[in-house]
Amino acid sequence: MYPPYHSPSRNIGSRFIQIAEVFHQLRNFHSGFAILSTLCKSPVERVKITWSRIPKSRRRTFRNLCELLSGQDSFKTLRELMDSSRGLCIPYTRTALEGRH
Repeated sequence: MYPPYHSPSRNIGSRFIQIAEVFHQLRNFHSGFAILSTLCKSPVERVKITWSRIPKSRRRTFRNLCELLSGQDSFKTLRELMDSSRGLCIPYTRTALEGRH
């Protein structure tokens, strides 16, 4: 058995959140959204013990990224971020294919 602070699932969950944050910094919104949407799936969310072992700062990062990539108002926050991005970005495909209103 692993001690709680060496839990493999804790490390994996924390690492995926970190990877999603790097994708966000690189403006690769499509890949970041793929990771975040997977972490939000019911089977993953139900593993409360694993989530409780992820550091609070990493969980806060996860919540902030989820808010940014929220589908609310046709991904308004994400669209605004992509519009204000300087340089290139890899958009979330759904927002790139939908017409802007």
